[in-house]
Amino acid sequence: MRNRWISAVFAAVVICGCGSDTGPLAGEDQLVVVQGYLFAGEPVDNIRLTQSVSLDATQTSVALSDIQVTLIRDQDNFPLEAIDDSGTYGYLGSDLTVAAGDLFELRVVHDDGVVTALTQVPPAPVQVALSTTQIYIASASDGDGFGGGFGGGFGRGSDAALTVTWNNEGGAYHQVFVASEDPDAMVIDRGLGDDFSLPTLQQQPTRSTSTDVNSLQLGTYGSWSVTVYRLNDEYGQLFEFGTQDPQDLEEPPSNIEGGLGIFTALHGSRFTFDVLPDTTG
Repeated sequence: MRNRWISAVFAAVVICGCGSDTGPLAGEDQLVVVQGYLFAGEPVDNIRLTQSVSLDATQTSVALSDIQVTLIRDQDNFPLEAIDDSGTYGYLGSDLTVAAGDLFELRVVHDDGVVTALTQVPPAPVQVALSTTQIYIASASDGDGFGGGFGGGFGRGSDAALTVTWNNEGGAYHQVFVASEDPDAMVIDRGLGDDFSLPTLQQQPTRSTSTDVNSLQLGTYGSWSVTVYRLNDEYGQLFEFGTQDPQDLEEPPSNIEGGLGIFTALHGSRFTFDVLPDTTG
């Protein structure tokens, strides 16, 4: 699930004028672009490194898969290795944990220099609660076909089936994701044909304390999960940059020294609920 939404959050596309030299990081204007995300309590496998490209390039980025990448915590070094051909790095050992309060340094060594960044793992979201753990939805064959719009995805629509709440006294950014936990679950018949697809269930980062899930967003019966992430400051700053008036844009915020992008940490709390057939009608 994490790989699906990371590219959507990193909305600032980094493009710079580069020289005519070829090869990774050959020109002085070719910079390392970091998309690095640590998740509390989860493996480290979401550190993506690419190279910025020239304005006239046909590709949007160049993956960097043969450079030295190290994660440092309390003077302990954890070397990362490329885990796919897109420039994604991860830690293959079992002795690295990511916990609230941990301060991590990312260090990338390449032919033209060193890229570094610091981030601290935020605390877990506070007092997360679901309004219900069972949602009943009838199918079109039971007389409950599609009866209205989606209201823009997450939001307070007329058909809200679940409310997710949390405490946010500090005003930190949070983000909510909802996903089906059963790949073989039965699709809910909405009476709209086989080609109908539901919107992705991911909320934009918010400083609020609640969000609603519309029943029309739930496409299958079975088990579903809700994960509420507390975000770090650098993540929130990047989101704020992406929502600016295009007339007033400045350079995208970055905590990367010697390169571009973002290195940040998130802390999630996960809960489950069930979507069941409504046979009462």
